[in-house]
Amino acid sequence: MRDTDQINRLMLAVAGRDTDAFRALYEQTCGRLMAIVLSICRDRHVAEDLLQDVYVQVWRRADSFDAHQGSAMGWLTVIARHRAIDHIRSQARTYARTPADMQAELDRLPALTPDVEQTAELRALSACLERLQPEHRKAILLAYYHGWSRSELALHFNIPESTVKTWLRRGLIALRSFMDGD
Repeated sequence: MRDTDQINRLMLAVAGRDTDAFRALYEQTCGRLMAIVLSICRDRHVAEDLLQDVYVQVWRRADSFDAHQGSAMGWLTVIARHRAIDHIRSQARTYARTPADMQAELDRLPALTPDVEQTAELRALSACLERLQPEHRKAILLAYYHGWSRSELALHFNIPESTVKTWLRRGLIALRSFMDGD
């Protein structure tokens, strides 16, 4: 049985309130979800708390999973990613990041290395990102990978928020064009 099929079946059983299936689902997916949450929040203790929140949400909302709309692992990944980004954004509201904090976070952004680029789409996206102007590439990665707000980006790059919005929009249009082969 393929991993995807097994995880989908477990999710459907969890929707029926099967605690054994929930345990098995946790055992099969917690490592991948932890890696996602940890890559976003960068603090193991916080990531562990967030992961617990993710699984509580999964237990409560398992009945909203629809296998016809996507895989269970994709559904779980979205929940984990959103939970981690929500946490980062709530922290950003709690304290204002200094430019030094933002630079340190920028320096921690992972490079798109060959071992991470396991699919053709990631390789293509990486190549397309390389074609963008360096500051536009940084802005897009910080906004969409790390969850920085426009105001944080404006402060980091020392430009107006409207310029950040333009950079992001033009960068995404260029990426779409590059990915489509134009």
